[in-house]
Amino acid sequence: MFLLELLGIYVLAYCIGSIPFSQIITTLVKPGTNLREVGSANSGATNVFITVGPVPGIIALLLDMSKGLVALFIVKSIMQWSFNADLWWLLSVTLFVVLGHDYSPFLGFKGGKGFAILESYLIFFGPVWVIMVHLPQAIVLFQKNMQRGIAVANIMVLLMFPIMGCLWFVENHMEANWLTWDFTHILGEPIQQTLPLTVFSFIWMVIYFVQRVLDNPGVKDDINKGISAWRAIMLRGVFEVFPLESDYRHPGEIMPMGEDVLVPKKG
Repeated sequence: MFLLELLGIYVLAYCIGSIPFSQIITTLVKPGTNLREVGSANSGATNVFITVGPVPGIIALLLDMSKGLVALFIVKSIMQWSFNADLWWLLSVTLFVVLGHDYSPFLGFKGGKGFAILESYLIFFGPVWVIMVHLPQAIVLFQKNMQRGIAVANIMVLLMFPIMGCLWFVENHMEANWLTWDFTHILGEPIQQTLPLTVFSFIWMVIYFVQRVLDNPGVKDDINKGISAWRAIMLRGVFEVFPLESDYRHPGEIMPMGEDVLVPKKG
């Protein structure tokens, strides 16, 4: 019986995650626009910001973040799980929410990369840590060399997950204070052991990295140019840049971040 219930809540989490808020917002603002064909060709909130505008982009971001937490709390209520005794099970639900977001049946089993959803979990379970980790990312973006700044910022976003994992591990050995505060305290269920968060932060990083690679057309282009598959995967997955000659935002123009950051030009 438990296995059937578990299967049911995973399906429910997948369905909630698959709601394509970014495409819905885009369609409402610019009818007929397909996010997979404009901007960065990604069906996430960032592409809404790029192609439609900052306000719709922020709305899409908040909606994407909210569906991650909504799914978490719906499942928690249905299964009567707690943030202490059942944290492993609760966090396992997050994987299916992200899966639904990345491979939505409403978008032909395509979607975003799930960062907004994963970010909502990081903020919920570690708001103080997230702020501390994000501060250097914001500073990096204001470098004179914008191209390099964006590339470095992309690396820092990817590293945020293991950094959060290490901070949660340290939290296990700290006395409760403002650094260890999270939103479970408001619910009267402060987490006692953060080991599940540490483990899942690394799992989330892997999922996010893989999706960055799968959703980046530059990997195939690099391989066709003679770059090894491993190098192409690492460069595109880490830096998350797009093909120099395939700027979906402005066809024919060089992107503000491109291959010259990663591959030295010959001659």
